[in-house]
Amino acid sequence: LVTDNQGKITINNLYYGEYCIKELDNDINYLKNKDTCFNLEKDNTTIFIHNYLKKGKIKIIKTDGDTGIFLKNAIIELYTNDNILINTSITNDKGIINIENIPLGNYYLKEKKAPDNYNIDNNKYYLKLEYEDKELPIYLTNYKEEDIKPPHTNIIKSKNNIIIILVIIIILLIIKKILNHNNKR
Repeated sequence: LVTDNQGKITINNLYYGEYCIKELDNDINYLKNKDTCFNLEKDNTTIFIHNYLKKGKIKIIKTDGDTGIFLKNAIIELYTNDNILINTSITNDKGIINIENIPLGNYYLKEKKAPDNYNIDNNKYYLKLEYEDKELPIYLTNYKEEDIKPPHTNIIKSKNNIIIILVIIIILLIIKKILNHNNKR
């Protein structure tokens, strides 16, 4: 028998007595049920069988991007791909967050608050939790505020490089002019 769209099965014309229902197949995201046995003693008996989602674990490790030192007090949020917030946690003294009993599926992580003296990481980190009772490690990093260079730094370096190249060209032109002048004598 197969359940309908509402997850129901109707069985007619059973004699009173003991029966067992064995689940042969189910949605891949759910745990398979053990046999459900019952004693049918009256007509129109309803038996409820509950399926439970397969669940996994996520372990977030937060470190300094330069030194690898573990960072505490970072607040990380876990969202479904439909943008539903399902967990908010803070890293412990070892820079770790453990999130358990998360239904298998697709999620993303986002930093809500950076550790003290660190810049916030505004990226979304997408992940797929696909193995039951297995821990998925996620490594995230932050950089100290003073280590972050303003975006115009590369422009200044580029301008400095252009100036150096122009000075070299001018010096070469002067040397060429002097050599040409000496050759004419």
